Amino acid sequence: MVSIARLRRASLLASVAAIVLGGCVDPGEIEGSITLRNDLARTATYQFCSDTGCSKLDSDPVKLAPGAHEVENLGDAGADFQVLVKGDATRRCVDVPNTTRGDVTIKLSSAKPCR
Repeated sequence: MVSIARLRRASLLASVAAIVLGGCVDPGEIEGSITLRNDLARTATYQFCSDTGCSKLDSDPVKLAPGAHEVENLGDAGADFQVLVKGDATRRCVDVPNTTRGDVTIKLSSAKPCR
């Protein structure tokens, strides 16, 4: 039978090894941020998409009043993604290429018909 102290010690050693060998970098570590700015004359809602065309959504809706903005942290997803922008009766998308790094501002008015 293995003692609890021995299991804790093994777990601690495995954690330390993962940190040292991994260089303390998590693949999902934050690479920067994206600021979504509502430059429209009406309230709009945005959500992150998990597929092209935004038929599958990856986040809860965020409502932005005219002139408001929201900052979202970006991880190193390694792929392009889209943001769905919904107005009163509109449904449009903003493409965000995976080359977007650092701090970037995207205006909701730049949304185009979803692919």
